[in-house]
Amino acid sequence: MKKSHTKTEAELDALVEKAEAGYEPHELRRTRGRPTLGDGPAETIRTRVPPALHEAMRRRQDAEHLSESELIRRALVAYLAS
Repeated sequence: MKKSHTKTEAELDALVEKAEAGYEPHELRRTRGRPTLGDGPAETIRTRVPPALHEAMRRRQDAEHLSESELIRRALVAYLAS
């Protein structure tokens, strides 16, 4: 069951009062965007791969239910650890 977002007048008054007093940065939370990876913003790395390698990646993604990015991250971590 979906949670109702209806607020009472008293709840709204309390939220307005708190907003007018100001928020500390740690009290704010992000609600949109991609989650962070590691300690900070992730960097995008573009690379080209031959069609046969890309098809092999797609088969592995399907078999393991992974995104392309997650498969590449795991492969890179495993390679650098060896």
